[in-house]
Amino acid sequence: MQIHLAGHEHNETHIVDTHDAPVIEAVWWLYGEAISRLGPITTMIERDADIPPLADMETELDRARAIAAKALEQAA
Repeated sequence: MQIHLAGHEHNETHIVDTHDAPVIEAVWWLYGEAISRLGPITTMIERDADIPPLADMETELDRARAIAAKALEQAA
């Protein structure tokens, strides 16, 4: 198993998984829920277009790690 985190484009009638924007709050929440229920799972943050500076990607990575650690701690 692997979880892929990515941004999207929100249109009025649908959402497209574009991998070109930051992860939104609702996805971060869902990620924490998934980790708390499924345990530690390899996770990848996807940015296929509009790639930000490395520091921004590291910030998202740090957030993913913190959410996963908290979810695993609470599940234990």
